Amino acid sequence: MKYIIKLTTVALLLTINGFAQTKPLTEVPFFIKEEKIYFKCRVNHSDSLTFLFDTGASPMVIADSVAVNRLRLKMDSEVQNEGANGISTVKVTRHYQLSIGNLDIADVNFVSIPYPGYPFDGVLGLEVMKRYVIKVDYKSRKLLFYDRAAFVYKGAGIRLKVKYLHNVPTIAGSIHIGKKRYNGRFEMDTGSDTGLDLTSPFVNKYHLRDSLKTIAISTALGSDGTSSRLYVVRMPEVRLGDFRFYVIPAGLATATKGLMSATDIQGVLGNKFLKRFNITYDLSRGQVYLEPNDLLHSKYFDWL
Repeated sequence: MKYIIKLTTVALLLTINGFAQTKPLTEVPFFIKEEKIYFKCRVNHSDSLTFLFDTGASPMVIADSVAVNRLRLKMDSEVQNEGANGISTVKVTRHYQLSIGNLDIADVNFVSIPYPGYPFDGVLGLEVMKRYVIKVDYKSRKLLFYDRAAFVYKGAGIRLKVKYLHNVPTIAGSIHIGKKRYNGRFEMDTGSDTGLDLTSPFVNKYHLRDSLKTIAISTALGSDGTSSRLYVVRMPEVRLGDFRFYVIPAGLATATKGLMSATDIQGVLGNKFLKRFNITYDLSRGQVYLEPNDLLHSKYFDWL
C-alpha cells in the first residue's frame, strides 16, 4: 500500500510540474494590420509603445524619431544592418529594460532605424525572442511567453528544425513545378506582409520567370530603406513538412543586394503565409511547432 501511495504521489507531482511548465510567464494581445503583428510594450517605464513582432529581425529596433524625441535614448556605437534589399549603417543604444505584459526584460540593446510613416515605434527581434519560447496564437490574437528552461511542448503540431542563415531562422521546404522539385531553405519572417517570396539567385538559377506566368508586379521594401521589384506568379505547389499548398501566389525577386540576393536562402515565408498556423517559436533550441488553424485555407488576396 505504501508503494502504491508513493507512486501516486510521484505521478501527482509530475502532473503538477507538467502543468507548471506549460503556464506562460505572460500573455499579451496583438492586432494585425496590413498582415503584420503588433502589440503594446514599454521601454524603461515609458508610455505604451507599439512594437512589430518580427522573426526576420535579428536585433531589437527602435524607430529613430521615437528614440530621440520620446525616449531620449543615447546612441553609443554603430553596426551594419542587412535588410531585404541591401545593407546600411545604423546606430546602437544599450542596456535598457523592455516590459511586455507583466514581464520585465533587462539588458536589452536597440538599433535605431528610421521608419517614416510606419505604424509602429519599434521591433521585437530575435535578440529577445531567443530568451523565451513564444507562441503566436492567431486564433486568440495573443502572444504567449514561456520560460525556455522549463518549457515542454505538448501540442499536436509538427516540429520543424530551424537553421540560422544571415542571423535569421530558416526551415526546409520545397516548391514543385510540373514534375520538378526544388528544395530550399525558407526564412520565417513575421515582419513581412507577403506570402512566399523567392530569392533572386534561386529564381535565376532555375529560370522561374520563364516557366511561370507573371500575374502582377509589386515592390519589396527593406528595413535598409531600399526597394526592388517582385514578379508575382502562381506557384503550383509548396511543401513544408507534411503540409502541401497548391496554387499559391509567390513573388520572384530581382534584388541584387541584401537577403533577397543571398545564394544560401531560397525564399521567405511572410506573415500572409505563416498566419495559417499557430506557431510556437523555440528559437534558442532551433525548433518551431506548427499547428494549423482556421486560416489554413484562407485566400491570400481577394483577387486570387
